[in-house]
Order: sequence, then C-alpha cells, then structure tokens
Amino acid sequence: MTFSSFYIKRGRLAINKTARKDRNCTLCKCVEDEFHALNMCPMFKNERVGSLSGAVQYRPNIHNFYTFLRTENINEQERLAIFLFKNLIKYKNIV
Repeated sequence: MTFSSFYIKRGRLAINKTARKDRNCTLCKCVEDEFHALNMCPMFKNERVGSLSGAVQYRPNIHNFYTFLRTENINEQERLAIFLFKNLIKYKNIV
C-alpha cells in the first residue's frame, strides 16, 4: 500500500486519465491528494487524534504538513508511521 493508491495518482496513471479536478474523495468530494487524505478527510478524523502533532491536527495547512513530515523527532516519526500504516490499510479496505 503506497500513496499511489490515492485517487490523485490513480487518476493520473489510468489509461483514460482523469482530470485533476475530477479525482475526488468519495466521502467529501474534495480533490483526493495526500494532504487531503491525511489532514482533512473525515474518514481519518478519529485516527488523527493522538497521532499527528497539534499544529497539523488543529491548523491543517501545507506548511505545517511539510514541517511535520520533515521532523527529526523520533516520537513524532513513530506516531506518523503508525498512523500511515493503520489508515492506508483502512483506506484500501474502503476503496
């Protein structure tokens, strides 16, 4: 399971490429990219609590997201890894 499972990539790689604006999340109808899936989508709302840093959870924006992804804090890296693992499996089972 990789980020390529998100519709933003699947739509681009499809034989009949889907326009970016049409690669939408089935739950909330926003463009389904990595930022949306991990920071905004209601599908993962409960899982974000305790897994992602406060800035990412409560002030989701691309700057906080990239800062969090580049963290050198081992505890945050471990929480992120567990969050990604659990939720990408959940996503795979739903999609």
